[in-house]
Formats: sequence, C-alpha cells, structure tokens
Amino acid sequence: MRERDSALIETWAQRQSSVAKLRLLKADKAVEILSDCVNLETEFRDTLIFDKVYPNYNLLCSTRNIAKEKQKLFHKSLADFYESIAS
Repeated sequence: MRERDSALIETWAQRQSSVAKLRLLKADKAVEILSDCVNLETEFRDTLIFDKVYPNYNLLCSTRNIAKEKQKLFHKSLADFYESIAS
C-alpha cells in the first residue's frame, strides 16, 4: 500500500500544474470537476492511510463507480471546452 501511496503522491505536482494550465485557459468547469475528483481521492486516501479503515467490497465498488463517472464528466467538459475555443 505504501508503494501505491507514494506513486499517488508523486503525481500531485503534475496534477497541480495541469489545474493551473486549465485555470489559465479559463476551463472552469473542468477545474471544478477535477476538484471533485481530488476531494474523492483525498477522502478515500485519508480513510485508508490515516484512519486505517479499509473499505468493504461494496464501498470500494461504489467509490470506483463514482470515480469513473467523474472521469467521464471531466473528459466531456474538456471536449466541450476545446470545441468551444475551436469554433
């Protein structure tokens, strides 16, 4: 688990850079949805790492489904944004 957590932490700088670029482009909806994803990740990580509470199968499936839906919304918001600046 520590390896996965370390790998996750290593991506934070890249994510912050991406968020900054999206803000500069005024892709506000994408930033908002990405923020929701970060909050979901933070809640899940805090539960595992700090509270030492491990999710049961149902909670894990639910969290994964929420994350997938947020990812779809994020990709759609990026597609919509790029379409709006291309036209």
